Amino acid sequence: MTAGKEKLTTAASVSSRFDKVEPVARLGLTVATDGLDAVAIDVPLDGNKNDKNTMFAGSQFSGMVLAGWRLASNWAVSQGITVPVVIKSTQMEFMRPVDTQLHCVAAVVDQPSQGKSGNWKLDIRVEARDEQGVVCAVLQGDYRVLVA
Repeated sequence: MTAGKEKLTTAASVSSRFDKVEPVARLGLTVATDGLDAVAIDVPLDGNKNDKNTMFAGSQFSGMVLAGWRLASNWAVSQGITVPVVIKSTQMEFMRPVDTQLHCVAAVVDQPSQGKSGNWKLDIRVEARDEQGVVCAVLQGDYRVLVA
């Protein structure tokens, strides 16, 4: 079974899969909170600066998408679902430049729902705050747990 196709069966398997995502190490992402109600990922400013000496938007987006993915994966494991989790679509708003570490907190917006195909849908909101606690970016993500 390839690394991308391995089943998520435990919290340890979610953590192991997360650690294998190449941008996690390259961007210096760290998991600050790892639960069923929320997942928080920190994105350091060092190594993620753009030409304006603020945080590159792609680094912010990656940290936010991965916080949502980890939360959706934690939910799937808690339900005994051992299938892949993907993001289907996002809506992203960058509100202000970031010149500190970024703290990305993901939370489920509505109850997960199962579609006719058998796949589960999780609407997840991720807020990214700077070190002063100011919201700098918001991501609304449509994550899917692929059963079918």
